[in-house]
Amino acid sequence: ATITVDPPDDSVAPTASLTAAKVNAASNATAYTFTVTYTDNVAVSVSTIGAGDVLVTGPNGFSQAATFVSVNVGSDGTPRTATYRITPPGGTWDSADTGTYTVTMQAGQVTDLKGNPVAAGSLGTFAVDTVAPTASLAASNVTNAGATSYTFTVTYSDNVAVKVSTLSTGDVVVTGPGSFSQAATLVSVNAGSDGTPRTATYRITPPGGTWDAADTGTYTVTMQANQVTDANGNAVASGSLGTFQVDTVAPTASLAASNVTVAGGTEYAFTVTYSD
Repeated sequence: ATITVDPPDDSVAPTASLTAAKVNAASNATAYTFTVTYTDNVAVSVSTIGAGDVLVTGPNGFSQAATFVSVNVGSDGTPRTATYRITPPGGTWDSADTGTYTVTMQAGQVTDLKGNPVAAGSLGTFAVDTVAPTASLAASNVTNAGATSYTFTVTYSDNVAVKVSTLSTGDVVVTGPGSFSQAATLVSVNAGSDGTPRTATYRITPPGGTWDAADTGTYTVTMQANQVTDANGNAVASGSLGTFQVDTVAPTASLAASNVTVAGGTEYAFTVTYSD
């Protein structure tokens, strides 16, 4: 004899939740995958999970039905997590694709055992931003002796927003003559919220505590790796931001002037020699 067991009476539809990572320079690729977890009070019908379940839309009119890749368990039950894939606009993620992408559940696609479908509508979004922030240095030359500190600024700019909380002491290192090397202390940022541009003020202590003649030379300000990022995790590239000069010794002048012993001359020439 064959015994048929009907699904229990069930009027509650399954729900869906999205897990979708940001796309930044580190994750730039020719495909993008995300997951949707379906949950039901009884059981999700795994056979209803497939192509066309969700649609991804974004900037510049982008619209693509996600390809179904796999489901974590092949039998009916709850929860069930499905992996989907899309191809980036133009084949790979690049700066032209920057923006917010929306994952939308399509109507009547995934159901439970009684045929109740997951409600259509937005499941959430993910951000695409493959452009790293840039940094520019403003550092004046040191021409006066005696100062016990030196400040300079670095302006960070981004196509979306600089993440202010990533600015800190150690973002930049200053190196110079005599093996001088010092991580600059963060003093302040011109705005406390994320945005662009953001200008940070840093401070160092001169070699020996004060600037003097022994400190003369060129000092280099170097960005450290993975320090300052944008809101999507792209980091300012490491490397030299520029230099400033230290020279607290003024030039000297010496006169060479002969005595005038003959009358009648209409001009008189002398020389001054400047040394530094």
